[in-house]
Amino acid sequence: MRRVTLFALIVLCVSGATSWQGQPQWRVVQHLVLTGQTAPIPQTEVFTPSKKGLYRLSAYLSAGGTPQSNWEVFFTWNDIDGHQFTNGIASSTGPSDLGMVFAPEPQVPFTYSVTPIQASGGYDLAFTIEEFQ
Repeated sequence: MRRVTLFALIVLCVSGATSWQGQPQWRVVQHLVLTGQTAPIPQTEVFTPSKKGLYRLSAYLSAGGTPQSNWEVFFTWNDIDGHQFTNGIASSTGPSDLGMVFAPEPQVPFTYSVTPIQASGGYDLAFTIEEFQ
């Protein structure tokens, strides 16, 4: 009886430890962390998808300085149907965030840019792009 119980416990542990391996996962394809920035960033390529797929963007922007300090970050891509889209966030003396899922057109760059609205202080920017596999 003891051997049967031990065998059943081992089977249960092995099947539980491997059951997640077949599930789709998010894989990081690009990330960026910039702190203490004071200059705008022109449109800059982040990555170029090589195939059709589903991607997730998580972004954080925080402006510092006086209450008049205000920065915007814009993300631009072509959707899978070929239409160009832009999404962005603005921050004025505090944090802002953006989370979105998108399906970009393969071989067309995904870009970002940072522009000041009223810039008397700096900003921090961080983002991660993940691919669903």
